[in-house]
Amino acid sequence: MTTDAPLPPSLVAANLRRLAKERLYMGSPPTDLAPLSSEEVLHLMHELQVKQIELEIQNEELQTSQAKERAAALRYAELYDLAPVGYVTLNRTGAISQSNLAGARVLGCDRTRLAGKRFSGFVIEADQPVFGDFLQHVFDGQDQPSCEVRLRSAGAPCSVHIHGMRSEDGQECRIVVTDITLLRQSQVQLQELNDHLEERVAQRTLELEQSVERLKQSYSALAKSEAKATLSTMIASVFHELRTPVSIGKMAVSTLSDQATETGHRVTTGQLKRQELLHFIGQVNEGAELIRRNLERTAQMLDDFGHMAVDQASAQRRPFDLAVVVEEVLHSLRPSLKRKPQRIVVDVAPGIAMDSQPGPLGQIIINLVNNAYLHAFDGKPDGVLTISARSDG
Repeated sequence: MTTDAPLPPSLVAANLRRLAKERLYMGSPPTDLAPLSSEEVLHLMHELQVKQIELEIQNEELQTSQAKERAAALRYAELYDLAPVGYVTLNRTGAISQSNLAGARVLGCDRTRLAGKRFSGFVIEADQPVFGDFLQHVFDGQDQPSCEVRLRSAGAPCSVHIHGMRSEDGQECRIVVTDITLLRQSQVQLQELNDHLEERVAQRTLELEQSVERLKQSYSALAKSEAKATLSTMIASVFHELRTPVSIGKMAVSTLSDQATETGHRVTTGQLKRQELLHFIGQVNEGAELIRRNLERTAQMLDDFGHMAVDQASAQRRPFDLAVVVEEVLHSLRPSLKRKPQRIVVDVAPGIAMDSQPGPLGQIIINLVNNAYLHAFDGKPDGVLTISARSDG
């Protein structure tokens, strides 16, 4: 059995030289070379090994750099595609060359079908001149041009704000498309709210004045009855109690009016921000709720007092619920009694139906309460007056 003997160093060097020349001259025939010494061959092999290691290190660095570039490109693609606003690239003719998902969504078209379509084709006809001027300003190099147009959609047109920037070579335009439909709808609602606010305030004021007028008429009728002194004190207390909800409602209306004026000014000047608009709408809702609660409180007081006043003035017989009449009478007395330490406990079973005269019954309750506070509780720091009733049958 024979084995191949290793080539002498001179032949190895010559072979390497030949291969290098073939690679260098792309297959050109080699020329005769003088043989290299052993030291030269070893030196050449050492240099080749060093170069090989250098190439491997450079290759690893290149692969690492490529991996980082791919990761950065992927992150950029995700940020671009998943951005909450639309990014669209147009050429000088206004044709779409690229768009992210939000841009395709606001245009109402699949992204794969957008390439080559003119952006102006998605703009309603009335706003196309505005968009055309905007596009001209972008390619003219104006600083941060923008416009607001309405886009076609399956339902009502949607409003968008567009901000554009020309590319470095001047052949493309990159625009940011923001859907502001909700903002514009809110501004319209705000304007309608401002327009009708004074009308609603005037209507509520008129209703309150009419209620006060009816109360005055009831007072005039009650003043002719035998309980003139007692009812006069009660009416004075009710009028005093009415001042609180009326004053609160008046203050809320004044505040809302001032805020509406300021917000309207910011809308007109284009300074209104979405957060400010939402804050103002919240304040309007809170103010309206405050006015509603105080009007309901006033109406309840007027209704209770009105029922009692009518019953006292007419003394007519009618069916009524005993617990309801007792509560109405005591509710009318509470303003004059709220600063007193004594308490009134009502223990009247609900549903006791009576067919009698609620006016005289109310007068009896008033006299009972007045006598208790004037005589039974006089000089005492506390006390309890209990009014109870039960049905025997």
